[in-house]
Amino acid sequence: MEDEALVALDLATQMEDLGHEVVGPAHSVEQAMPLAEGEALDFALLDINLRGRQSTPVAQALMARGIPLVFLSGYDSPQMVEDLGAVRILPKPVQPRTLGQLLSEVA
Repeated sequence: MEDEALVALDLATQMEDLGHEVVGPAHSVEQAMPLAEGEALDFALLDINLRGRQSTPVAQALMARGIPLVFLSGYDSPQMVEDLGAVRILPKPVQPRTLGQLLSEVA
């Protein structure tokens, strides 16, 4: 889930290069909710801030289904994500090596 088209394309390409099938990307909470609630997913990457709106509802839906997720943030000091417990936050841009290590940890 990423609101910037070029960043979403880059992340999708990195995921595919690592051998994963990409579902999405979704560019808004409204686009992401059907995926989070019903799509067969192994893992999710969520931008924290989508044009001023937090992706918290999507994260809650994923967590309710037991789907691992990681937040991405372009801010130097990522804002806190309330009521979600210990969810990992990676700074953007995400480097391919970092993404690969992350996926190997949750796979």
